[in-house]
Amino acid sequence: MPKRIFGRLILKDARDSAYPMRLALVAPTVASRFWRTGPILDQGQTPECVAYATEEWLEASPIRTFDGPTPDQIYQAAQMVDGIPGPHDGTTVRAALKVMQAEGRIANYLWATSVADVIQWLLTRGGVILGTNWYDGMMDTHNGFVSISGSVLGGHGYFAYGYSASKAAIRCLQSWGRSWGQNGRFWLRTADLARLLSEDGEAVGAVEKKP
Repeated sequence: MPKRIFGRLILKDARDSAYPMRLALVAPTVASRFWRTGPILDQGQTPECVAYATEEWLEASPIRTFDGPTPDQIYQAAQMVDGIPGPHDGTTVRAALKVMQAEGRIANYLWATSVADVIQWLLTRGGVILGTNWYDGMMDTHNGFVSISGSVLGGHGYFAYGYSASKAAIRCLQSWGRSWGQNGRFWLRTADLARLLSEDGEAVGAVEKKP
């Protein structure tokens, strides 16, 4: 297995609480939903996971945009605005979304305060960019699921594009190529997501502008 580099950094901003996801939530009409995604991406041995998750969001339905900046471009621009001083590997989820907003790709972005918010967004609005701790036990999938165990390897950004009520899990894209997980995808149980969010995790839904 190739070495993985984790590059999701945290820089808290109290202003995020003024933009909760519930401001744009609507009542779901289905119990499960999966948005169409773009190609499986591979960040290689780089700390650009947040940028790759952002690219995956951009290429997913409901709009699916393929003429945007590359993950490398998103990453480099995000590092310029993430507010972390000095040279550093990785960047923040907020910085990547600021770049998308400056590009004119999104109208706004909203932060989940609970797993229920994430599920409702996935059922009604689109995909969700996640930034959480990544544990040793999450490096491999078992029946498609990752499980929290062992030590924290670092902060990781990834993209959730669906929810299954029967599995009580969200469906996610990794950025480690097709050979990882289930063709580059995995399931994350909602109970595990709740724990990850409680550990300074982030879940962000963006409202994309139509071309």
